[in-house]
Amino acid sequence: MLLVFLLVGTIGWRLREGVWRPTRALLAGVQAMATRAFDHRITVATGDEWDDLPAAFNQTLATMEELEVASVIQARLFPAGPVTTPAGTFLGRSRTTQEVGGDYFDALPGPDGTLFFLMGDVTGHGVSAALVVAMAKSAFGYLVRTGPPSPAAILDRMSALFREQLGRTLAMTCQIGCLHPDGTLRFANAGHLFPFLLQPGQPIRRLEQPSVPLGMRARRPYVDLVIDLPSDARLLFCTDGIIEATDPAGKMFGFTGLTALLAALPPAPPAATIEAVFAALAAHTREVPWADDVTVAILCRSAGETA
Repeated sequence: MLLVFLLVGTIGWRLREGVWRPTRALLAGVQAMATRAFDHRITVATGDEWDDLPAAFNQTLATMEELEVASVIQARLFPAGPVTTPAGTFLGRSRTTQEVGGDYFDALPGPDGTLFFLMGDVTGHGVSAALVVAMAKSAFGYLVRTGPPSPAAILDRMSALFREQLGRTLAMTCQIGCLHPDGTLRFANAGHLFPFLLQPGQPIRRLEQPSVPLGMRARRPYVDLVIDLPSDARLLFCTDGIIEATDPAGKMFGFTGLTALLAALPPAPPAATIEAVFAALAAHTREVPWADDVTVAILCRSAGETA
């Protein structure tokens, strides 16, 4: 009888130490993940295969904690709302597919009432992409305040910085422009999607400017494209996530879909146009998750028209 009690006690102890305690520890880890307490760690010492699971789980929590910090930092890199100067207004919205994405937009007041703006897309996602975005923001802000007077010259300086600091590990497509109060727009492109020029009563056209992304050795310096932006015209910028988004049958939204959508939209404030683009993309993809970040921004000369 004593042997039976010892056997039952041993089995009970083993179940408690080998199954119940590890299971409770893992459930606590899942709860921590659900409440975004990514600094939580679990400990299990059973001397068997259970020991491997906490290490993997803790690594996941550490990664999520790192991404959580990076996502908070990245959220502060974007303008909190529209950026307006006497030249006009720039407004952007971004939706990421992960905690941290590689899309980036920015705008800053320049000298004499000008408005400088940027749209970019870093290869990859995660913390490394966020760090590249932070570097781009720092360089953009510094060069607008103190550096070369033209968007093309800013791109040249930023590309040299990328080559020096990143080598060939990461690249970034980028567009930089400067809108003047009289409607003169200087615009330079570094491998990014060409923006859409929208003007009531006129066919949609794109400002084509072939070039290579930042960090790559170009055969020639970047060049400014100079146009007069009509007072009723707008420029719409986007990243390739919107172009590559697919419906359940695998059909991409594509340039055709975006162009048709923009042609059908009535004139509206920038915020309404941006939301209409996101809504149309969601209707196209339905239950299919977006494979990449999606960012849309609009530049207009009507200062303050954003609602």
